[in-house]
Amino acid sequence: MVHKNPNRYEWKMPEAPSAPAESLSIGNETISISLLPVVEVDNRVVVSANTHIHDLVTSADVAHSWAVPSSYGVQVTGLPQNVDPYYGLPLFNEAPSDTTPSIPSVPIQKNFSEESSIHNRILRLEGEGSIFLLEKPIGDYWREIKTALDQADFQRVHNGLLECENRDLEIREQKHECYCLFQRVLSEHPGLAEGRSPHEALLDFFSNTREELEFEEGFSVADTNRAEVAIYKKVIQDICHNGPQSYYIKKILGHFDE
Repeated sequence: MVHKNPNRYEWKMPEAPSAPAESLSIGNETISISLLPVVEVDNRVVVSANTHIHDLVTSADVAHSWAVPSSYGVQVTGLPQNVDPYYGLPLFNEAPSDTTPSIPSVPIQKNFSEESSIHNRILRLEGEGSIFLLEKPIGDYWREIKTALDQADFQRVHNGLLECENRDLEIREQKHECYCLFQRVLSEHPGLAEGRSPHEALLDFFSNTREELEFEEGFSVADTNRAEVAIYKKVIQDICHNGPQSYYIKKILGHFDE
């Protein structure tokens, strides 16, 4: 099974226990000229040529595309809480076998209402100059989502992508709302951040919140996402009601560490 996280692959191969258990992506800044940029890892997995391979691809956080186009002819989208099977035949310097079973194409039923909602919410964040859209140029964030949706091969994959992007966008919206309120209160009460970097402190709070939730035993990805949204809503409510006396503002700025 291929288990994809950002910059990390986990390999589970019961039939080959000596295979590497984990591979980490190598950053382009440290990669040598003989290696492949973007896709190179520190611990490669080797599979036999001309042997049928059954892959199970999943993800632990958001949607990830896993592809070996040249010698394997595979591109699979790994989705949280889903295991996507792929039956392949790794080939080297050969054309794909004519005996490889083909899957008939089935038209995807689009959810235009949900797509439109996601698009409009992204437009609002872009219009407000949100820093939580991965610093992509205006239009690119939605364009990449739309491309992935249009290229989905199966209805389940399309629905899963839509659900995943909707959930991910909700987290970004809550972070954006927290950030705007946080900045507004600090602009009115600059003394709260004296000697501190409020921008970095808030981003650290977001990162630490996610990391702590991911270590919660028994939490699925969906549970983690729901809990993260609930925490940010609580932060928003606290700042709205208490302003400069907000518990979370003081916590984020490290007032309780003094």
